[in-house]
Amino acid sequence: MKKKYPGSYTVEASLLFPLILGVISLVIYTAFFLHDRAVLDAASYQAALRGSLVTSDKSDFLSKAEKAGDEILSGRLLATRTLVKDIEMKGNTLTVRYTGSLKLPSGILFIPLLPREVTVTAESKAKRLDPTGFVRQCRIIENLKEGTSWK
Repeated sequence: MKKKYPGSYTVEASLLFPLILGVISLVIYTAFFLHDRAVLDAASYQAALRGSLVTSDKSDFLSKAEKAGDEILSGRLLATRTLVKDIEMKGNTLTVRYTGSLKLPSGILFIPLLPREVTVTAESKAKRLDPTGFVRQCRIIENLKEGTSWK
């Protein structure tokens, strides 16, 4: 004998399914946001670090930083679009800032508190370093510690 199911199961499932699908989409886009922010943080840090190690002209700082950031970002962002690079040098500090936008799909926008677009930003700063001068200073300190003269 066949069991009869009440029609309320179908109605309840049709009401719950869009909600469950929206929550799953929201979780997936949250993971996309966190991934892209981590990639942008790594790229901005690497770009600032590599740009700060250049010992020649100021234009070399900016080109090295931009090249390092582009190498890391190439094809690694999942959902962030319209990426804007801002690389600037103030005094001895190189600042690298990436800003992008992550658009949410219209299917999960039934929640009124969610914005249509989320901004993803990452910023890193690095002071300009003089590697040769640093090594010389370290050697002077080592020689003073050992009691020998600097050569």
